[in-house]
Amino acid sequence: MIKRNLKKLIYRTFLLSKGIKKSDIIILATISKTGTHYIRFILSYYLSLCKQEKACANDLSIVDRIFPNSWHVHYFFRRKPIYSEYLSLIGFKDMPRSHFAYQKSFSGSKVIHTYRNPLDYFTILWATKFRFSIQSREKYLHPFDLVEDYLDDFCDQYLSMKQDNGNDIFRISFESLIKNPFVILKQILIWLGHVPNDKNLMNAVNTSNSILTAKVGASEKWQRDGSVACNEKEYDSFLNKLDELNSVGIWKDYFSNKEIKLIDSMLKERGISLYEFTLE
Repeated sequence: MIKRNLKKLIYRTFLLSKGIKKSDIIILATISKTGTHYIRFILSYYLSLCKQEKACANDLSIVDRIFPNSWHVHYFFRRKPIYSEYLSLIGFKDMPRSHFAYQKSFSGSKVIHTYRNPLDYFTILWATKFRFSIQSREKYLHPFDLVEDYLDDFCDQYLSMKQDNGNDIFRISFESLIKNPFVILKQILIWLGHVPNDKNLMNAVNTSNSILTAKVGASEKWQRDGSVACNEKEYDSFLNKLDELNSVGIWKDYFSNKEIKLIDSMLKERGISLYEFTLE
């Protein structure tokens, strides 16, 4: 309780020190590998086009220039935040990202939450964060190995956003996002109080779709920093397979029936059914 209250106090102090209201920021509170960067790319290109700038698919650093801040880092005096002018075009000052469960301090801000079926989540998290990273390749040898360490966090985030507490949350599955990105982003912009420019939005979606790692929900910062996968051929094969599947159902290449039944049982213990998600 003391720690929680202290966190609230630090957050309020930070906002006061910057002259920011909660309503000035959008919290992009997503489960990892569920379209965080896809949304950031689309909105980055959209805002850039609205400023009459070009949308270039080779400019992968655009998301970190327009949306550079992490809610848990930059809004608690751990690192100095950077504010871009682009979000003022839709009436906001910042859109920090978060991969945590709903925080009471989010109340008063617009919150965008994405999620995806847990089997694809484990598979893509394993591949992008561990399998093809030289530093962590040996930590987990199979997607199922992540379940013990990551299932609770997945469930906490999913349930905290799903529960209707009157909070201003826009929830969308990655499967719906990737199927209808133009429609979903238009809905988000309208929900944010902005009248979208359809031409700019379609251009932003098309440009973002040319960035494969973002489109399939398999983006990591090391990719945007110019680093390469430790096994490029295997990595490219994995991404291309994801693209062929429209980023849904790659789990079938990795999980046995026994493992699926075990994950379903573990989810049920936490009040979630595996079959409430889009699996294919």
